[in-house]
Amino acid sequence: MRLTDDLYAYPWEGYDNNCNSFFFGGEVRCLIDPGHARFVDDLVAGLSADGVSQADIRLVIATHSHPDHLEGITRFAKLGLPVAIHPASLAYLQDVGRIIYDFLASSVPEFEVAVELAEGPLAALDGLVEVYHTPGHEPGSVCLYWPATKALATGDLIFFGGVGRTDFPLGSHEELMRQIDRLSALDVEYLLPGHGPTIDSRAEVERNTKAVRRMFG
Repeated sequence: MRLTDDLYAYPWEGYDNNCNSFFFGGEVRCLIDPGHARFVDDLVAGLSADGVSQADIRLVIATHSHPDHLEGITRFAKLGLPVAIHPASLAYLQDVGRIIYDFLASSVPEFEVAVELAEGPLAALDGLVEVYHTPGHEPGSVCLYWPATKALATGDLIFFGGVGRTDFPLGSHEELMRQIDRLSALDVEYLLPGHGPTIDSRAEVERNTKAVRRMFG
């Protein structure tokens, strides 16, 4: 689904749990959060319908290591596409984070990390996208800001009318709310959450942030 000329959203609308995926096009060409492995075919079909081939993707980014965001990354890694994740997410995945995969009777995905995400402009994308390390939901959670389109992919930090859960191992509600406050200073017209509807106006983004602070702060 095209939001702007270069910004695409692939919201999950099925009954099973899965995340929203996003594609930053133009000069960026990164895929954010490929979701569960069993639903990657749906994502690829959506990309194809919008004229985006897998060969067009420069980088596949996981906002964090939970299965509903990361599991499908192996499909793209096997095609030779570079994968990016925060090192704290990788460490979590290799330690206590495995519990979540075990609980879901899922296998921890195997892939090579080409890019370790860190706070600041993302060199692998020519500095066109900025990485914000936003722990709370998971220790290595990140948000991705594309200033040219004023789009912010938030993973499981903040949703429309909600926030990411923090009852998983090493979660912190206080830290999550602190990160929401920090990112509220950004100029955002498109808020792209890991679950639920996108928000497509600055006024609505600000209104949602204020509502979330009141309800969860």
